Amino acid sequence: FPITVLNVDGELLTLGQGGDTVRSGGVYNLVRLGKRMTDPHTGESLGRTETRVGSVKVIDTQSKMSTGKILKLMISRRSLLRDDFIIRPRKAAFQVKKRARKMRDFEKEMDKEFDKD
Repeated sequence: FPITVLNVDGELLTLGQGGDTVRSGGVYNLVRLGKRMTDPHTGESLGRTETRVGSVKVIDTQSKMSTGKILKLMISRRSLLRDDFIIRPRKAAFQVKKRARKMRDFEKEMDKEFDKD
């Protein structure tokens, strides 16, 4: 299930999941939910459109709720009170950067080893 934004208070968001689902210190994408999409042939619900509008860092977790702090916001704060929002993990971008950093560090270590000889 997506992590729902339950409440907005300034730069703090109350999130509808906690416990093991949400990682304290983790950075997530803030996503605005748009219109509902339906298959025109079957009438089956396909979900809602999603637009990334910012990023959130989880600063506290409890068993059923969490608190996040807005790091970046690409829409007006007023929109946060009107529309529905969720947060999604930023796995892909974060993991790519992390792997690239590890590779650079490894290459530097190898260069140091070769320079010793």
